[in-house]
Amino acid sequence: MNLFLWRERWRQAKSAILVALVSWIGFLALKFLTLTVRISTLHKERVTRFWDRGQRVTVAFWHGRLCMMPMVMEPGRRYTTLISSHRDGEYITRAVKRLGVSVVRGSTTRGSLSGVKGLLRAFRDGSDLVITPDGPQGPKEIVQPGVIELARLTGAPICPVTFSASRRRLLKSWDSFLIPAPFSRGIFFWGEPLEVPKRCTREERERLRLKLEERMRQMNAVVDKYFDRT
Repeated sequence: MNLFLWRERWRQAKSAILVALVSWIGFLALKFLTLTVRISTLHKERVTRFWDRGQRVTVAFWHGRLCMMPMVMEPGRRYTTLISSHRDGEYITRAVKRLGVSVVRGSTTRGSLSGVKGLLRAFRDGSDLVITPDGPQGPKEIVQPGVIELARLTGAPICPVTFSASRRRLLKSWDSFLIPAPFSRGIFFWGEPLEVPKRCTREERERLRLKLEERMRQMNAVVDKYFDRT
């Protein structure tokens, strides 16, 4: 084996070990938080009314509120999420798979629909969908057009949800990633669903995109102030 080939295989091995290690650390950290953060939920009926009728939905939340979102998933339901094809997405992919969430690699950013076909297949197979409308790289809290197009194609309502905590840390990342402090109180907040008609013009889709964006921003403002009143 020549030196170049040996170095390349060693580099690949180190990368695989790093991915496995980071994903396990993330998984264990999330499990620790779920055991120590006291969580309550507001307006869950806004999504369960669809489930009770046998309908599937698209769950949507900002990328910066992703940390605790695996805990909002309803036991016994199937979920499929979209994660970036970038190498950093591999860390998240391995962690969420351990939580029983299926993964499609791709993107809906900047007009790209590379991940939409996989999500459509999962939806047809009976899975709810999970989307971060501003992911995977932003801009922060800007809904990407692909999310509205996905809702139009599936007919599934977009059910927005957000999370905050009484004590939390916001990372200095593009999405201001929120991490709750251990032993704090947490709140999940379900917003009003948004439905996208099968037949709607480009102008109507843009109006719905802006409507979802404003609704999700307002939801963050509500939950971030929630514990000021309690």
